[in-house]
Amino acid sequence: MRHRTMSNISDRVHPNCVVCSSSNTNGLQLDFVSGKYGGTTAKLMCAKDLEDYRGVVHGGIFSSILDGAMGHCMFSQG
Repeated sequence: MRHRTMSNISDRVHPNCVVCSSSNTNGLQLDFVSGKYGGTTAKLMCAKDLEDYRGVVHGGIFSSILDGAMGHCMFSQG
C-alpha cells in the first residue's frame, strides 16, 4: 500500500522524471520501494551507454539515482 502511494505522488509531482518515470522511455525507469525502516530501494541493470570508464557507471548517473532515492524516501515518510 505504501509503495502505491509513493508511485501516485511521484507520478503527480514529476511525471516525466528521468530516474523513475515509467512513461519516460529514455529514462532509467527505476521502481523505488519503501523499506520497513523508512529507506528506499530500487534495482537497476545498467547498459553500456551509461558508462564513464569501461565497465563503470558514470558518476552523474549515480548522483541522479541518489537524488531520486532521497525524493522517494521523503514521499514514503509523507
